[in-house]
Amino acid sequence: MKLATQTLSLRTDTKRYTLEDIYKEVMEDFALLVSLGATDLLEKEVCVAWGKKVKAFGTCKRVGRQVNGKILYEIKINREYIGVGDAKEVHNTIMHECIHCVEGCMNHGAKWKAIAKKVNDNFDFSPIKRTGYDEAYNAVMQTKYKYEAVCQKCNTTFHWMRKSRIYISCSEGRARCGCGGKQFVCRSINL
Repeated sequence: MKLATQTLSLRTDTKRYTLEDIYKEVMEDFALLVSLGATDLLEKEVCVAWGKKVKAFGTCKRVGRQVNGKILYEIKINREYIGVGDAKEVHNTIMHECIHCVEGCMNHGAKWKAIAKKVNDNFDFSPIKRTGYDEAYNAVMQTKYKYEAVCQKCNTTFHWMRKSRIYISCSEGRARCGCGGKQFVCRSINL
């Protein structure tokens, strides 16, 4: 079987991406995956939207209903991440979410990892992995956090956008860090 051609996922202008651009790239990524043997994608339909999860670059979920006799999946991409993220990492995020649409790949298990490896071996993506990190996006997000707690035992810092139950527990001395520490310095930031 001949491998599909990669073009849209090589673009460098991702900062200006629209939902239509993302949809076109998702369709190309589906074709790349089908050329690697993920033929079940031919029985699936996908829609794209802007994601709101702050800590996620992208998400994928099976909507469940059928459109034109095909199972519908929804891929959401974080709009702020698109605006500041490195183009190669943005393409990785889109492909990462497309892999989740393959049957048996809604988690990051052995099948998901095997398909990601095939993609890495056959196409020009920087390594597609389970988690992503983007320095520019993290710098932007640091300006949005409003609350933080620092563990006094290990100096691990936790951040929140709003005063959550966990933050309140930290400030009242009822929380525990992964290191076992129970004392936190809590404060409001960027208000």
